[in-house]
Parts: sequence; structure tokens; C-alpha cells
Amino acid sequence: MLQKNLPLVSVVVNKNRIRAAQAAIQDYASDTLILDDGLQQWRIFKDLEIVTLDAGNPFGNYRMLPAGFLREPLFALKRADIFVLTQVGIGQKLDGLIDKLKRINSRALVVESRHEPMGLSRLNQAKELLDPGFLKGKPVAILSGIGNPEGFEKCVCGLGAKVLKSFRFADHHNYTQADILHIIKEAKENNLEAVITTQKDAIKIRELEIKDPLILVLEIKLNITKNEAEFNRRLLKLYSF
Repeated sequence: MLQKNLPLVSVVVNKNRIRAAQAAIQDYASDTLILDDGLQQWRIFKDLEIVTLDAGNPFGNYRMLPAGFLREPLFALKRADIFVLTQVGIGQKLDGLIDKLKRINSRALVVESRHEPMGLSRLNQAKELLDPGFLKGKPVAILSGIGNPEGFEKCVCGLGAKVLKSFRFADHHNYTQADILHIIKEAKENNLEAVITTQKDAIKIRELEIKDPLILVLEIKLNITKNEAEFNRRLLKLYSF
């Protein structure tokens, strides 16, 4: 998905992040490395630590894996330079969460953001973008295998779609052809007009070579709604000598 959305950027995948970093520098002459889930990479020095937190459910049950979804205790947030709050709803009160983050780490910048729909693409016609209003009033199903299905479903409902079924799989689920064919069959039996999935899930489903036009992909973008100028300033500061 990253390679599709960023065709001019080199994407290196390796369980060993040090080897991945070395390959990015040696093979692709990269001068900037962006690590996905880099906070726990203790053996790699980072110039800037950015932590994203779901504004609706930032800490879950406050327990670490496997009892919860935290990868480290909350005091690890002291290492962060920037907190990016995602899925921030219009008018959502964040004073309590921001106060808590400031008590843990007073020096970190707090940025607010939300995912906004750009349009819909058909699974087999990724280049053609349908208007988000295309879903208004239509009975649909939702298909996802992501960490926060609620946020995705809320976004689809916000487009005016009538969500009658939700097919949720575990995060990073590897879909089989049987999975998708069963969902398409059930959607058609219930006279649903579309099955809406995420960009992340669409990459895996396309590998199954399923061409059914019933499956639509919600194309989204991240919009920073608060402290964008300061966020950009801190990024650009990395290149000031």
C-alpha cells in the first residue's frame, strides 16, 4: 500500500530493522528513514520520535500485550517528541487526554488529525475514483482486517451509507479466496449494493484476483487539524544545519 501511494519512495521490508536501514542507505542512497513502529527499536538512534494515538481509545485497558494492546508501559511515552492524535471527531473534547499526555511528557508537541475520505475505487479499477457521495442511502457491508475497525466503520457511516453487515477479521488477516467469495455471496443474498473495504485490505484481496465489482475501496487521506505549522517546523528542523 505504501509503495502504491508513494511510487517515488523506496520501501524496504525486513524483520531486522538495522539491516533494513543499512539497505535503505547503501542500496537507495536514502538520507531520511521513516520507521513504521520505530519507538521500540532501541538499537536505532532516531532524530525524531512520533507516536500516533487513537483519540477515541488511546490506551485500551492500559495493559501490555497480550492482555492489552500496549507494547510498552505508558512512561515510555516520555521518549516521544510529537504525539499525533488520530480519528479526532468534530467537536470532540480532548482536554483530559491532552492533560494526561502533558503530565507524562510536557515537552512533546500534541497534534490533532483525522482521516477524511477522498473517494471510492473499485477493486479491479483502482485508478477510477468515485465521489464519496456515491454511497449515500445505499445498503452496504463493511469488510476490514485492521486494528481499529470502529473508526473505519464510522467513516463509512459518515458518508451516508446504510451499513447492514460488518465482516471483521483480525488485524493483518491473510484473506483466502473462500473468505471473500463467502462475503460476496452473503452480500448479494441480502441485496447489498457494495462491500466497502480499506486500502490496506484491498492490497491483499487484489492478490486473490477476485474481480467482482461489488467490492469498493475507501480511499482516505490524513488531515492535520491542529498544530500543523509547528509539526512541519519540527520536521524541517531536522534538515537545518
